[in-house]
Amino acid sequence: IKAPLFFKQNSNDIKKANRILSRKKRGSNHRRLAKIALARLHKKIANQRKDFQFKLANAICSEYALICIEDLNIKGMQKRWGRKISDYGFAEFIKILEYKAREIGSIVQKIDRYYP
Repeated sequence: IKAPLFFKQNSNDIKKANRILSRKKRGSNHRRLAKIALARLHKKIANQRKDFQFKLANAICSEYALICIEDLNIKGMQKRWGRKISDYGFAEFIKILEYKAREIGSIVQKIDRYYP
């Protein structure tokens, strides 16, 4: 399942908001407003990612009774592929998947990374 990279999609808006924030004088009201605008963008991305993950977890749990997840080395993957791995939000997805599985009645089994 190909996940949409929400941070990458909105990266130009975040860069622009960061530039606007950095040009404002410290302690000013306009800096406070620019900071709020940047926080809104980050919150929007987090909400988009969470919405996608909940919908995906719901679809997976309703389709399968047993779900096996490989225990991945996320830190190592971040060193190799960088921001893209962070954009997936894999750890948060596993939490959501386990929550939905308990709710629906599926079983989530973590397997060792060397097992497959």
